[in-house]
This record gives sequence, C-alpha cells and structure tokens, in this order.
Amino acid sequence: MPDYEVKVEPSKDSKEKPAWVRQSEDTAIWLDERLGMRFWTLAAIIVAGFVFGTPHLLISYHCIGPCGTGRAFSCDYLGIGGWRAGIPARQGRCSMIRLF
Repeated sequence: MPDYEVKVEPSKDSKEKPAWVRQSEDTAIWLDERLGMRFWTLAAIIVAGFVFGTPHLLISYHCIGPCGTGRAFSCDYLGIGGWRAGIPARQGRCSMIRLF
C-alpha cells in the first residue's frame, strides 16, 4: 500500500456555468431537436433585427422649409418597429426601404 493518496481537483481557472446559461443552452438544444433548421433561421432573423435593424418602408416625405435642390426633407417610414422619421441619405432623397 502506498504512503500517498491520489486526489483529483478541478483547476482554479475552471468555473461552473451559471444556472441561466445551462438553462438557455438546454432550451436551445430542445428547440433544435424539435424545430431543426427553422429554429436557427428564426434565431438568425431575430439577431439580425437587433444588430442591423428591421426594414421600414417609405410612406411619405415632404420638404422642410423652401423646396428645391439641396433642401432638407423629412422621410416617414413604417415597419416592424412602428413609425420612424429619417434623414434623407443623399441629395435630399429618401430611400424606399431603410433599416432602423
């Protein structure tokens, strides 16, 4: 019989994941098993909406002050995020679709 005892301990750098992280991973795995590619497509659309914005369609625009070349316009958009007022992109023109 040896004079020493073997004891295995985790390293000081390894930490157990918080409960909310484990729960969210379990939920994602469950959704992936049930929905497959549809889940990941929906997740990508939601993430893209938060990162890049959601598309809004130009509803109306009008001049602010005297109308003419180089004057300011107000562009009103409607989309998933509701009504948004935007500044024209170039030369007093409103783009048809804009991400907000």
